[in-house]
Amino acid sequence: MSIIGAVLLLLKTASVIMPSPAGRDRLFMLVIFSLMAVAVITLCLLFQNWSMVKGSGVHAGAGVWMAILGAIICLAVNAVEIPAAMNEGTETD
Repeated sequence: MSIIGAVLLLLKTASVIMPSPAGRDRLFMLVIFSLMAVAVITLCLLFQNWSMVKGSGVHAGAGVWMAILGAIICLAVNAVEIPAAMNEGTETD
């Protein structure tokens, strides 16, 4: 989860710092963000009750639910932006 979070953070930071990509590059980034968000949701749901050592009392806390919420928000935003990015390449002035 930490690796996925770090990669998402680096990619998002790079997309903010660099000029906004257009066309296929923007669509590619949005699809990558969406796939990573799905991976976060899947991993969080799979391992939310997992304990590395039985009886240790260590369980996933609010961070898991915040990660799921953040991934759902990411998917919702991308659901709006992906169709716009797909139409961006087909528009003519």
